[in-house]
Amino acid sequence: MITTVTTEHLNIAREIYDTHYKDQFEFPDFLNEFLLVFSAVNKNNELVSIAGVRPILEIVALTDQTKSVRDKYHAVYDLLHAGLFTASSNKYHQLHAFIQDSHWKKVMLRRGFSETKGQALVIEV
Repeated sequence: MITTVTTEHLNIAREIYDTHYKDQFEFPDFLNEFLLVFSAVNKNNELVSIAGVRPILEIVALTDQTKSVRDKYHAVYDLLHAGLFTASSNKYHQLHAFIQDSHWKKVMLRRGFSETKGQALVIEV
């Protein structure tokens, strides 16, 4: 059953994190970085899981593939800086890019992007 997060839930969530997840990612800041946080409890009202919906920023670019490699490279560099400025100005800590082209993936990795800690998944709403 879904229920409102309590201080007790947050404390238990920290224990769950320390036991199962501390080597995989940082403990989420459920109180400040999420649009909504909720708990799932069992029939005995014991916390089973806690989750939150966090906004993420995604940079989306369309590039004219007929332009020179040099022009495309500089354009991506400039767009990246504009995206980083936008993210920073709005107090976001990450900027995501979903790349399907292996060449541009290498370019983005050289420009400071890194692989996500887990595989990215999406669900349509």
